[in-house]
Amino acid sequence: NTCGTFNSASVSKDIKVALNTLSRYVQILKDTFIIGELSPFFTNKNNEISKNKKLFFKDLGSRNLQISSFTALGDRVDSGALYENYVYNR
Repeated sequence: NTCGTFNSASVSKDIKVALNTLSRYVQILKDTFIIGELSPFFTNKNNEISKNKKLFFKDLGSRNLQISSFTALGDRVDSGALYENYVYNR
């Protein structure tokens, strides 16, 4: 996931890093303003608390560097994610 819903347990398992270590890494990225976090909105507060948060890069250049993609916007398969990340930053 380059941005979007973040499931810590799933990511931890996929990259073979302990969940508490992954949580520390994510916190460091948030503390250094590399990523931001957004909670979902639901009228039902129980759903809002239980659903996964979304992570967004503060700098889309850093995001593109991580996925090694600098092609034109019209040629990208992730243009929707880029736009969503742009809206978050605005």
